[in-house]
Amino acid sequence: MPRAPAIPILAAFLSLAARAGTVVVEAAVPTEITLGGQPVVQTFGPAVVSLPDLPGGRQVFVVWREGRSQPLPVEVPEKGRVRLLVGAQLDGGRRGIGRG
Repeated sequence: MPRAPAIPILAAFLSLAARAGTVVVEAAVPTEITLGGQPVVQTFGPAVVSLPDLPGGRQVFVVWREGRSQPLPVEVPEKGRVRLLVGAQLDGGRRGIGRG
């Protein structure tokens, strides 16, 4: 049986990688974040965590702080990155969850 050349598979892989973005989580407080029901970040204090190669488009992260959850829709860029701020000082002097 003839084998398919490896080049098309590599091209498909590169094509998928080109449409992948990065979410950088900047947590000022202990935080847990899930995506699709799976834990993707857990911090026990201030931390910066990078989630590379996420599919571009709308992703709904669930952010857990102090025993409470909050869904947070994030538009993941096809190239580049977006920041997700947890417990950061937001406009108005309050602490919360936001996108930067």
